[in-house]
Amino acid sequence: MTIIGVFSKTTEGKYQGALRTLTLNVKGVEIRPVERSGDRAPDHRIYLGQTVIGAAWTVTREGKPSCLSVQVDDPSLPTPLCGLLLATGDRHELHWSRR
Repeated sequence: MTIIGVFSKTTEGKYQGALRTLTLNVKGVEIRPVERSGDRAPDHRIYLGQTVIGAAWTVTREGKPSCLSVQVDDPSLPTPLCGLLLATGDRHELHWSRR
């Protein structure tokens, strides 16, 4: 998996950081927890400024720490970016994977 983002977790439970791919290079990305509106609704929304650019769902895996399954969409991309936001020491890395 390729690392396309690095984030730090705030005391309010938000994640702040940056995304970098071949077509995206943005700072000030924020992953904010939201109140779920249904069983399949996301646990988080991803913002760039005031614009929603994606969503994230909490994933629990047996024997592993929980993480976020992230989906970021941009009109310049043919399909949304999918990845996992994983804790790695004092930071969180967004690992991209092609589906």
